[in-house]
Amino acid sequence: EERTRLAMKSTLSDYSTAFHDVAEPFLTYHAVNADKSLSRTELSRGDFWLAARRAAARLRAAGVGEGDAVLHFFSSNTVGDVVYRLAAVMVRCVPATVNWQADTPERVLHKARVTTARAVLVDAETPADGAAQLRQALPGLAVLDASLALLAEVEPLAESLFAAGGVPSDTRMVIFTSGTTGAPKGVKLLYSAYACSRSTFEAFLGPSEPAAPLVCVVVNPLHHTNSTAICDWAMRRPGARLHLLQRYTTPYWTVLARASAGFAADGDAGGGGGGGGEPTLFETFEAEALRDELLDDLHELDGFLSQRAEAPSSEGLPPALQLDGAEIEARRDCVRRARAELEGEHTRHLLLLGEPKYLERQEASLRQQLDSARKMGALAGSLATRQAELRLELSEARPRYAAAVAKVKKLQADFEATLSELHFGGKRVNLMGAINAL
Repeated sequence: EERTRLAMKSTLSDYSTAFHDVAEPFLTYHAVNADKSLSRTELSRGDFWLAARRAAARLRAAGVGEGDAVLHFFSSNTVGDVVYRLAAVMVRCVPATVNWQADTPERVLHKARVTTARAVLVDAETPADGAAQLRQALPGLAVLDASLALLAEVEPLAESLFAAGGVPSDTRMVIFTSGTTGAPKGVKLLYSAYACSRSTFEAFLGPSEPAAPLVCVVVNPLHHTNSTAICDWAMRRPGARLHLLQRYTTPYWTVLARASAGFAADGDAGGGGGGGGEPTLFETFEAEALRDELLDDLHELDGFLSQRAEAPSSEGLPPALQLDGAEIEARRDCVRRARAELEGEHTRHLLLLGEPKYLERQEASLRQQLDSARKMGALAGSLATRQAELRLELSEARPRYAAAVAKVKKLQADFEATLSELHFGGKRVNLMGAINAL
């Protein structure tokens, strides 16, 4: 009820309605381990909303109010960065980005000054010299560690205390240019801009139906405009899932492949944390670069097992191959299922997606279909026009036809009356009946 009340009075409703289903999976964070494998942190919609309320309470306790800027000074993509972006909606403050790939301590200080930031968010890997320079130059600036673990003991901000009365023209984010031509320049992006981004994405990328599934995979730094827009879209859209990578690493492609398949495989991409699940098709191809060689090996193994099934004698074979009939059949079934998977249409399609020529052909085919659709649309328009013309002609001809029928009937009646008078002494004559009888 409280969230419904808020939905009536501020643009927070764009976000709060997306978090009604607290059990729904929302964020999967993929941290990069020292060996470049990935480990995951999972947050449901309820977990994420609660973490954002706790983050909002920390911001309020630090003196951050409506319209105040909060500098996001992180060393990589983090869960805390995204959580505090939702918390900013609750408090009505304005996150401002720091380019953790390029910004020097002097540039970070410049951003804190031009935004008159009230607080700065950091993580464990934020450069110590940058944070120290901020503390020294701006003594009143609150420096908050945005780690998720620190929020566990914080009392969540009551929803009745959320900032209300915001309008779409309020500033949602401040994103800075790269500063290649001088000092970075901040660009204010409004709530209405992100609402427009969502509607544009859904119009052009397909999931305009509310129930259509959406899985977003973000690997670009969150100080980029596009990453920010995608994360905001996921937070606004009910049912959307967000996969956030700490930074780019090779297993990113595994995460992307799984996401495109609906993340059916639950094992962790690239190892290191997570649990279970069969190896994905993408992982198989990463391990076996030559698919044809793998298929040849499977064909040979299938032939060998088939031969063994017909002649189950184990004489002369090493212990590992001394199998009974049931074991041979089970292993042959596994080999055949693997072959079917590798030779399947879906597999071939995934492989072809890596071929530029195939994509060019697909593009040409789609353009041809689009052109045909346009021609069919034009033809349909012409047919509709002709149909309207024919209906008009029929509507004009119908009265003339009815008049002609009435005239024929009158002539017939007059003829029968005259014939009756002249030849049958006035008796009624059914001329057509008499003709038919004759």
